[in-house]
Amino acid sequence: MKRTCYEIDSRRCLKPFDPERLSASWLDDPVERWVDIEAPSEDELQGETAQLGLPQAVIKACLEPQRSMRFASYEQALYLEYPTHPDADGGRRPYLSIICLPTTLVTVHRDPVPALAQVTAELCGEARLRGAGTSFLLTHLLNALATENVDAILRVRDEADALAQCLDEDPGSFDGRDLLSLRRRIDRYTITLEDQLYCIARLTIVESAAFDVKEQRDRYQDMAANGERGVAVITRIENRLQHLSDHYQIILQDKANNRLKVLTIISAVFLPATLVAGIYGMNFTQMPGLSAPYGFGVVIGGMVALLVGLLWGFKRAGWY
Repeated sequence: MKRTCYEIDSRRCLKPFDPERLSASWLDDPVERWVDIEAPSEDELQGETAQLGLPQAVIKACLEPQRSMRFASYEQALYLEYPTHPDADGGRRPYLSIICLPTTLVTVHRDPVPALAQVTAELCGEARLRGAGTSFLLTHLLNALATENVDAILRVRDEADALAQCLDEDPGSFDGRDLLSLRRRIDRYTITLEDQLYCIARLTIVESAAFDVKEQRDRYQDMAANGERGVAVITRIENRLQHLSDHYQIILQDKANNRLKVLTIISAVFLPATLVAGIYGMNFTQMPGLSAPYGFGVVIGGMVALLVGLLWGFKRAGWY
């Protein structure tokens, strides 16, 4: 388990401090703190949160690899599970468990979260929170995670544009597996964005005695509006990918038709010659032209003439 602690100082930025300095009454003092816990075992998490008096369902939800409890409001805490890592592969969708207390914000996650590292670097540097409180820190964290998802969606939009250009300019180099991979990623981003919108929507209406979100409601509403715009972008990308898929299927069908056309022309051209060869391949003693000195050359010449005539006729008819 890795535990990192920060205090919100008077400048409204983060100040790292040694977690061993946490006293037994750290929940009761007025210092605004952020405690980040990464990859804890059940016993370690139980020990870390023993003082919080949280329901067992919350502790269990923090440890489960799959989402189980998206949002819950208790008398002593506000709990939410916020999705992270929109680019994560596989069936497991990582998420950040967030426990909101009056003066303390606790985050629990199984894997490293790049957005958290970015927020930490910013707020330990020159960036400032809008206010000196954990509710402002929560808003900053949620906004960073939402921005990460939106950035991933915009990258997919650019990749879809590049695929469309490749399909228009060089269809032979287009790989349909790239299109399928892009559609799967869009599905993951959609699920992540929907879960994020759910949490943000709940924060705009929740009344919590443990964690004050009243000052942040306008920010949450703005985040929800941005999320809705993200949904609109995803819808446009999905429509574009569907058009690309339809276009690609048409190109594949054209290729198959061209191959069939070539095979048909070859069959039609060689069919008369095959017929002549079949006739003269019969085992009869009396056949016209067998005893003629130039019979073989005449038959071969006639077959070549048939081939040339058919090729010319097909070309004139526009078969090529």
